[in-house]
Amino acid sequence: MISKKILLVSFEMTYSGSPVATLKMARVLRKMGYQVDIWTLNEGPFALEFSRDGFEVKNINFPADAGQELEDLLSEYKLCICHTIFCSEIACYIQRIVNTVLYIHEAGNISDLIDDCDINLDDFLNIKRYWCVSEYAKEKILEKYSLNKLDILPNYVDRYLVDRKPRSDTKLRLCIAGTVEYRKGLDVVVKALDLLPEEKQECVELHVIGRIPVWAESYASDNLNHKCIQYHGEIQDVSTLFDLYASMDLFIVASRDESCSLVALEAAMLKKPLLVTENTGAKYVVDNPKMILKTEDERELADGIMNFMENRSLISYEGNKNYKRYKRKASLRNYKKQLKHNIYKIKFSL
Repeated sequence: MISKKILLVSFEMTYSGSPVATLKMARVLRKMGYQVDIWTLNEGPFALEFSRDGFEVKNINFPADAGQELEDLLSEYKLCICHTIFCSEIACYIQRIVNTVLYIHEAGNISDLIDDCDINLDDFLNIKRYWCVSEYAKEKILEKYSLNKLDILPNYVDRYLVDRKPRSDTKLRLCIAGTVEYRKGLDVVVKALDLLPEEKQECVELHVIGRIPVWAESYASDNLNHKCIQYHGEIQDVSTLFDLYASMDLFIVASRDESCSLVALEAAMLKKPLLVTENTGAKYVVDNPKMILKTEDERELADGIMNFMENRSLISYEGNKNYKRYKRKASLRNYKKQLKHNIYKIKFSL
């Protein structure tokens, strides 16, 4: 092993993808025998989830806290994994003392984030080792940046058992989940619904789950008022979320750029069929290539929805095939194996 002490750094502590991924990584590393410590650059409510698992979250005010005291703390570790490009600056600082990985959760939107969010490009480019979440993400990153030592660590989701309660209605329930913003493609789904014949629109529901960022409020108001839509907001309670997921017939990932998509992995784990775009990193859990659609193609999406409306047996058939892909590609076992491999490469500087 590299060492028994590993440091994980999360940019923030919100109920969003990156902190969730950090917590899941911490759990796995602990099971592998490591002592895991957690730092965050921004305090938030998700720290409670870490404490429930026995992890104390230390808030770091960086770069104000930079100095000998912080470096003495860092010297206790042999490996640090910083999550997302928002941690580029602190990753550059930490790698002077500790073997450090920048675990990139983003994909094709990195250049926009660097421009819009005051991320120093030199910091991002001067990291010695990177991980990313999918082959799709790696391709998008290397299209723009010549990064050395960029390895893949795909996400995983735990198996979650839910009671599948019988439903009295016959409507096809669609689900799109994640932050309500342009990149996620809700507008494409709305346009696809409008392409359905009027009588078919009466037979479908679109359930939208996720928070609305302040900067996307106008986009959300333009797209959430469709007659087929039921908006649930952000659901933080896991059991409530998965109970709702279990009642869905078909999950849609309409993203214009999605480095992975935990929602797709969760849907496959629940034996649900999926329609995803070509720009979805987690398309590897979709067994049928016909269910992988051109990005921003509302006509193809509408046809895909119609296919499930007219052939209800496809729901369980495609869902079961996706579940088999999940077990091979997105299970805890697969993640643990790849994480061990990536750490081994760092240990021997491969």
